[in-house]
Amino acid sequence: MPKKVTAVALSMALIVLGTATLEAGHESSGTQPSAPSRDAGVAVVGDSLAWQADASIKSILSSLGQPFRGSVNPGHALSTPWAQETLRDDLHSGIYKVLVVETASNDAALAARGSVPVAEFESDLGRLAADMSGRCLVVMTAKVNVDLIYYRPSAAVEVNRAIRAVAAQHQNVRVIDWNRESEDHDSWFSADLLHLAPGLPGTVSANDPPSESTQTAADRAFALALRAGVDSCNASDAHEGV
Repeated sequence: MPKKVTAVALSMALIVLGTATLEAGHESSGTQPSAPSRDAGVAVVGDSLAWQADASIKSILSSLGQPFRGSVNPGHALSTPWAQETLRDDLHSGIYKVLVVETASNDAALAARGSVPVAEFESDLGRLAADMSGRCLVVMTAKVNVDLIYYRPSAAVEVNRAIRAVAAQHQNVRVIDWNRESEDHDSWFSADLLHLAPGLPGTVSANDPPSESTQTAADRAFALALRAGVDSCNASDAHEGV
């Protein structure tokens, strides 16, 4: 039976990492060709936002007709063992040409607490980009205007700066500017201004993200922004050899 954590506890301690209730994570597979070519698919590694929009992400990215894996685990940052292990698996599988990382909100919260400095996050991200040479890394920025006691806008700004710095240094990195994309769409967010409307459910199971029937306009907007990042990799292939 999947382990669960209440939404209240998750909202108050989203970045208190390593809790047993969230370690397992969730993986969802899209429709795959009968004989997928190596290094052709898309893998997503994300936190509670990707967890909320998992069904929409799966639907939209599966329409590419390529191998797809979505791994979502609320409360996890890039530096956490779960994220690092998942990324290694995706890299070493030889299936995924594009890898999407959506953990910046948790990275910003860790930076605000002083647990993982922004410089360490930038180093980890740069190392991942180097390991993905010849493939495309897509990174989503953190939303800056958030109303949570453990979240500092200044830390989110610094994490977003680090993401852009890595993108400037590595030709194979693309940035989804979720902060800018969402700034005029307050209706997409719950009261904390971070999680997608209508907010986290009463209980959150890492292995059981919301179903397709519960998806909202906010979930679909998030998934479409992610798809645009993936498309930017595909569009650049002919021009840059990524």
